[in-house]
Amino acid sequence: MKLKLRYKLTLSYILVSIISVLIVALLANSLMQNHFREYVLSKGENTSNSIVNDLERSYRNFDTWNLSSVQDIGSEALDNGYIVNIKDNSKKEIWDAYKYDLYRCENVIHNMSEHMRMNFPAWKENYTVKNYDIIVDDKSVGTVSIGSYPDYYSENDILYLKTLNKVLIYSSFIALIASIIVGFLVTNNIVRPISKVEKITKDISKGNYNQRIDEKVDTMELDNLIISINDLAKSLQRQEDIRKNLTKDISHELKTPLTSLQITLEALMDGIIDPTKERLSVCYEEILRLTRLVKDLEKLYSYEQDYRDINKTKFNISELVQNIITTFESEYKRKNITVNFNNNNLTLYADKDKITQVIINLLSNAIKYTNEGGNIEIGLFEHKNGIKLIFKDDGIGIPYEDKEYIFDRFYRVDKSRTRLTGGAGIGLSIVKAIIDSHNGSIDLESKEGKGSTFNVYIPN
Repeated sequence: MKLKLRYKLTLSYILVSIISVLIVALLANSLMQNHFREYVLSKGENTSNSIVNDLERSYRNFDTWNLSSVQDIGSEALDNGYIVNIKDNSKKEIWDAYKYDLYRCENVIHNMSEHMRMNFPAWKENYTVKNYDIIVDDKSVGTVSIGSYPDYYSENDILYLKTLNKVLIYSSFIALIASIIVGFLVTNNIVRPISKVEKITKDISKGNYNQRIDEKVDTMELDNLIISINDLAKSLQRQEDIRKNLTKDISHELKTPLTSLQITLEALMDGIIDPTKERLSVCYEEILRLTRLVKDLEKLYSYEQDYRDINKTKFNISELVQNIITTFESEYKRKNITVNFNNNNLTLYADKDKITQVIINLLSNAIKYTNEGGNIEIGLFEHKNGIKLIFKDDGIGIPYEDKEYIFDRFYRVDKSRTRLTGGAGIGLSIVKAIIDSHNGSIDLESKEGKGSTFNVYIPN
């Protein structure tokens, strides 16, 4: 049977709390019992010493054994459960509790034994007799034998012990309730954001990608989970927008040349216009545009799918860059753009054809978005265990909010520029795919109206 996380955590807290409280209570009770037994033994020893001291004081006061005084001391000791026998130095008996009152002695021992067995069923009788010397003025004047139960608990002792046990039980119960309450609060603190995450993820699975979790938690793992879910929703929302835009852009890219072709061909078929070279050239240009779009899509798909199919060779990348700059010379000169390249004569071990595509796309992109009379700087440097290729222009730049999506396929900062620049929005996606396939990196620095800088790192 599957239980909710809230119930599982709550039951776990309750179980752990009960076990912990029981262990602490048992340990505390055991420790308390041991300490209290030591106290009782110590109290018994102190009482015996007190009897000896009273006898020594009596002898000192009378300078001999005074039977009346000794009897008072022995009778009081008997009342407290101590059986006394006193002898002088010649072993002559001075006073004996049994001879003084046998019935009373037996009754005291019996009552003490029954009292202990009633309160401690496992108690073992251990009546003990200890002998003490009676010293007066540094001289022995006799001995006293004191019989007793050293671990005997009086009524007050047992009452005190029961009170301590009650306090321990109540304290354990209060601690258990408190731990359960704290456990419930902690469980609720953990489960609440998780429940919200569950609800949001269900909404996301249904396509509601605009959902976000705004729960604030103080648990690192939960906070990371919430951040990951929000990032996932954001990414899915972006992909959904790209998918919608893809449909719109593809239809737009196809619709215009197809419409132009349809109108022109219908006019030719109806004899409205003559099939002149100029009109056929227009149709041919539209067909070329469609062909370029399809080839770009095939190329992007190929780079993204066949990222392991890399044919690496060692080649002079400086010469490659220079040759591509020469190829584009007519384009950038037509816009009166100055292209500067610091040729450091470097070699690279990579897929030459794919790196050629990267350079072509980045240079073409720079030329397209650099205004007339602008400048393009191309840098080539050794960096770590590879090379760093930099394309810097002073063109129109990219808004901050668009920088995050610039490498997404079919993403264009300004859709109105599509016709003017002729791009379908996949050139930088191709660049990113190629760089990733080489385990390299590419990042963008740009400010709207100030230009853009693409930094490419390709490991050797």
